[in-house]
Amino acid sequence: MGSKSIAPITGGFIINLMILKDFIMIVFNYPSKKALKESIGKKLAYIETSMFGLEYTANGTLTGANRPHITGQGKEFFANVTMSDGLIIEVK
Repeated sequence: MGSKSIAPITGGFIINLMILKDFIMIVFNYPSKKALKESIGKKLAYIETSMFGLEYTANGTLTGANRPHITGQGKEFFANVTMSDGLIIEVK
């Protein structure tokens, strides 16, 4: 994790922007958290949303949400998904 300081647009303050490599939100393309949990052992259905680089990783933990206004399905939920070799191994 690192940070960058940029000059302010107004007011004479320094703005500190955190680059959060360990906390990137991705959109999970599932109607519910239950449906996501039922997909353990399968590949993840997701939507990339960042214009700053890929959010998906085949190995590690992803933090994300279902956003019904984006996916058009289900209800909003948040989850941490642990991936190994491109497969879901845990959902919290």
